[in-house]
Amino acid sequence: MLHTIDDTGMISWHCHNPRCKYHNCSKWESGIQCTHHGDTQRGQPAGETLTAHLSDPGVHWTDENNIALPPCPECGTQMTLHVHDDEELTPPIITKDERTGKILQVAPADHPKYSPNLWLTNVDITRKQNPHPTLAHLEPDQIIQMQADLRNKAPDAPVDWMLSESIQAEIKSVEQHPAVARHAELARQLKETGKVYQEPATPEAQQLFTLDQVKELITSTLQEHGVITSPRLPTVNPNNPS
Repeated sequence: MLHTIDDTGMISWHCHNPRCKYHNCSKWESGIQCTHHGDTQRGQPAGETLTAHLSDPGVHWTDENNIALPPCPECGTQMTLHVHDDEELTPPIITKDERTGKILQVAPADHPKYSPNLWLTNVDITRKQNPHPTLAHLEPDQIIQMQADLRNKAPDAPVDWMLSESIQAEIKSVEQHPAVARHAELARQLKETGKVYQEPATPEAQQLFTLDQVKELITSTLQEHGVITSPRLPTVNPNNPS
């Protein structure tokens, strides 16, 4: 994943190797999780950042849709960036409330190239305290105080029924993975500077000979050099008759 690219062609990225000093997942954008550090990602010590200019020979196309970056100078790990086409960027199916415009559901698109990893769903998680119907006229803080009083007077008295908690998830937005646009921008700048993918040269097809053709070719060559005078008789050296 490319992390920055500026108008001058300078790029920056982080090594995928979790043991490398250039691994810097704690600084990645919110919502992008490190496959190595998972939930501890944001608590990882900040690593260093790799930088290069797109004119660096190490920045080159490996095929029509992938760009290689220079190997990590610390551990040798090399990253390849994928430039996604329009089909791969097919968005998910988003269902909204017609009245409020709020997002109700995000579902995978029915497309063979759809990739959920290219879309980030931003969700707000809220906890709501729900009074029992018989106590609906009271505020949650009042019920919590009642529970505390009852526990003091009768420690074994059941009080949890008085107030329950529910979790609500509200989808705020669905956004394209931020690296997608950066990879596309790198591809654009490379092409503008003349760095384009070059098809490998196709080797010339070599002529194949049958066994009889090979025998004929060898015989003809030997006759031209005077080694034999016929396909079966060796030549006679006139200076040394036998």
